[in-house]
Amino acid sequence: MKMSKGRCIGVMAVIGVSCMLALLILLIVSPLLMLGVLMAGMLLTALLWRIRPKWFRAIGRVFAQEKSMPDVGRSLSREVIISDMVLWSMHDGREQIIHLNKKLIVVGLAEGCDVVLPRDCGVSRVHAKVFYSSRNKQFLVEDNNSSSGTYLNDMRLSKGEPQVLCKGDRLRFAQMEYIVKSAYYK
Repeated sequence: MKMSKGRCIGVMAVIGVSCMLALLILLIVSPLLMLGVLMAGMLLTALLWRIRPKWFRAIGRVFAQEKSMPDVGRSLSREVIISDMVLWSMHDGREQIIHLNKKLIVVGLAEGCDVVLPRDCGVSRVHAKVFYSSRNKQFLVEDNNSSSGTYLNDMRLSKGEPQVLCKGDRLRFAQMEYIVKSAYYK
């Protein structure tokens, strides 16, 4: 017998509420009996998982309505590191400083990016990433196949070929240009 997704969720909710009420009553009556019912409930859940795994996937999708982040670097660490490097820019008469103090900094237009640039400068949704290489002990920049390109010292970067950032380098995401500087230098 096939069951609709909504009915499946309803049945699982009724079973869950019933189990919780039974556990509450058993907690008052007998802790040992409660342990037995808890184990039986876990066994029933495991059995259902084995017989009808689609039910659990449907429930998982209902509760997994997270805001989507750019897929760049989902697996990379977002640990904070100590660094004296910054990206400095002067755009529309305003100074902008981006501290390179994370292992991964995603640049683009999307809300989930670490550095969200203005729409008028021509950057892509997830334009590029600046990341720290523990092996090389250096920051690198990599283009994310952006339409208008990422440039390091006027040379366009290719997707999948990260380049080392050094102090004094000029880094450009589409029309937004930055200079790599020391945080302590004015």
